[in-house]
Order: sequence, then C-alpha cells, then structure tokens
Amino acid sequence: AQQYYNLLIRQISTYRSLVEAMLAGDSSKADASLKQMYVLAEQIADFFARLSPYWDRDHFRYLQYQYFQALYYEVLAIVQGDYAREIEIFDNFYDLTNIIADYVSRGIMLKLSAPVVSAPQT
Repeated sequence: AQQYYNLLIRQISTYRSLVEAMLAGDSSKADASLKQMYVLAEQIADFFARLSPYWDRDHFRYLQYQYFQALYYEVLAIVQGDYAREIEIFDNFYDLTNIIADYVSRGIMLKLSAPVVSAPQT
C-alpha cells in the first residue's frame, strides 16, 4: 500500500508541476514533467502487473499513457481558452476513467475468484 501511495503522491506532484509549467508558458519544465509522467506510467504498470497475473503490464501502461495524454490535452485546451474542446476532452477522459476502473475491477474479481493453490502436504 505504501508503494502505491508513493506513486500516487509522485503522480499528483508531477501533474501539478505540469499544470504550473503550462500556465506559466515554461515549455522546458512542461516537457520535463510530461516525461516524468510517462516514467510514472511505467512504474504504475509494473506495480499492478506484480500484484496480479490478471493485469497485463503492457495494457496497463497503455491505459496510463492514454490517461496522461488526456490530462495533458485537457489542460492545454484550458490554457488556450478552447473550452468547447476541453468539454469534449473531459467527456473522453470520463470514458477512459471508466475503462480503467473496469479493467482494475475485473482483475480484482478474477484474482479473488481464482482457486487457491496450496503447497503439497508431506
């Protein structure tokens, strides 16, 4: 739990840095934050893949990439004042969070319903 908590805290901090950099027009800091978000996507995918064989690392990474990309484009639309585009992105972002939640839930249900394999009795 602590490891995931640490990843979430880093994720939130990185989001904040990205938004602040975009609002300030600091493209080099925004690029650095965006790169860090993709590193975090790898780490989050690794974390979940280790927890359950029902979560595929590559698929989880793909979902995280989509999540980060949607977040980036939503912030960009807000910074540019393109609120119609921001609403469209938000709707897609909402759908994506449901897809991620379904994937995580499915993995949990499969893990809980899997037969328990015990060591042979000697």
